[in-house]
Amino acid sequence: MEIIKEVNGTELTLKIAGRIDTKTSGQLTEEVNASIGGIDKIVFDLSSVTYLSSEGLRVFVMTGEMLQHQGSMTIVGANDDLMDIFKITGLTNVLDIR
Repeated sequence: MEIIKEVNGTELTLKIAGRIDTKTSGQLTEEVNASIGGIDKIVFDLSSVTYLSSEGLRVFVMTGEMLQHQGSMTIVGANDDLMDIFKITGLTNVLDIR
């Protein structure tokens, strides 16, 4: 997995490429935790993500919970397969996914 980080003021965009799974979700969590200070909006760009496991979903849920008191989180660029995962798990009702 590769993560490209872009900061624009208080908005952080994380462009992710590859697989978000048990092996890589820790890396994503560490990047979020290290970057969240002073940030009031996080955008996860999943346009280059090829696989998403339950551990990856957990990262998004936990980040959303952290930002409830601090700002907002948006997920963009999810392909049809990823959208199916978000729909099946009911996360489209909880997370801002565009």
